[in-house]
Amino acid sequence: MHNDLDLRKEYNLSETDIQTDSYIAVQLLENVSELNEKSVAETAEKIEGSFVFTILDGKNNSYFVRGENPLALYHYADYGFYIYASTDQILQSALKKFGLFKYRFLKVDSDIGDIIHINNCGNLSRSRFDVSRLFEPIYGCRYPQLWYDDIDYELLKIRQIKEFANTVGISPDDIDLLGIRLRKSRIYYTTRNRSKPHCNA
Repeated sequence: MHNDLDLRKEYNLSETDIQTDSYIAVQLLENVSELNEKSVAETAEKIEGSFVFTILDGKNNSYFVRGENPLALYHYADYGFYIYASTDQILQSALKKFGLFKYRFLKVDSDIGDIIHINNCGNLSRSRFDVSRLFEPIYGCRYPQLWYDDIDYELLKIRQIKEFANTVGISPDDIDLLGIRLRKSRIYYTTRNRSKPHCNA
């Protein structure tokens, strides 16, 4: 997440010893009067950057909120449970290890902007949140959705690889040692028939 410090200041959230930017979502949700699809969507819409977060409330209702990060969610309907991980590869590897892959399951598809709500009876419903803030600010500029066709996707992929690696204890320098180089360049964009995006000083 890229605006966690801004959100902490804007909503006067308390300082914490937890050293992860995603904890800001927990703090925002703690301030809502009622946890439901609407309040979850409003929280997701405040966040910038790549994320997927899951919520389990006190009544055993689950919410899967998908930003730009992947989500693999399987439903074992015959046995009454759901299981998930960040990717199909990780999840299937674990299922094979524990002998569960041989049993019938249904893959629950998801897309960026989805909120998947599974109630305490196992019933699934879907809603959406506005994804227009998800695209990360780079070099102090916010590039809105309409600029996506001009984005250097290779640059973004490398940034996302480094961000994910950092969450599992691998430093960006270690990624560089593998031969991946994050270019010291800005996102290229054309100005043909367009004005430049506004940049904050």
